[in-house]
Formats: sequence, C-alpha cells, structure tokens
Amino acid sequence: MATVVNGNGFASKLDKATSSQSVFSTKRIQITPSDTRELEPRPREIFVGVTGDVTIINSSGESVLFKAVPAGSYIKQRALKVMATGTTATDMVGIV
Repeated sequence: MATVVNGNGFASKLDKATSSQSVFSTKRIQITPSDTRELEPRPREIFVGVTGDVTIINSSGESVLFKAVPAGSYIKQRALKVMATGTTATDMVGIV
C-alpha cells in the first residue's frame, strides 16, 4: 500500500495497482459558466481562481450553490454544468 497526502492534509491509502499509476491529473479544461452547455470531459474537481459563488448541476441533476468560494480553492464535485446564473467566481479550471 502507498500513502498519498491530499491537498487538505488527509492521507489516503492506495492499492498497489493504483499507486503504480499517476494519481495527479495532467488534463485541465478552462470553464466558462453556461446554463446550457455541459462540461466535457467532466472534471472531478474545479479550481476557483477568483473568489465568488459557484452554482453547479451535480451528477444527480441537482443545483448546488457554493457560497463565497475563496480564490485558490477546489470544489471536489463531478459537475455536469457550471451555471452562469448564480456564479460570480471567475478563472475556473476543471481538473479531469
């Protein structure tokens, strides 16, 4: 077993098969909020560059509002969409 410390300081155990692969994403997508366009490919988390609110549609189709997300934070959700309506944060990047 390998131990990896994630960004919030918690350690997680990875089995041998997973630890031989890169656990860090090399693909990123620029996110422009849209009430109609789905994110493709779907990111596993969203980096927020400039502080603000972020409204997403999650994989269950529910609207979720993250209030006052600080710059430099990650939203660890597999969002289908980042909505233009209700989103004031900017400079968002999807980590695939």
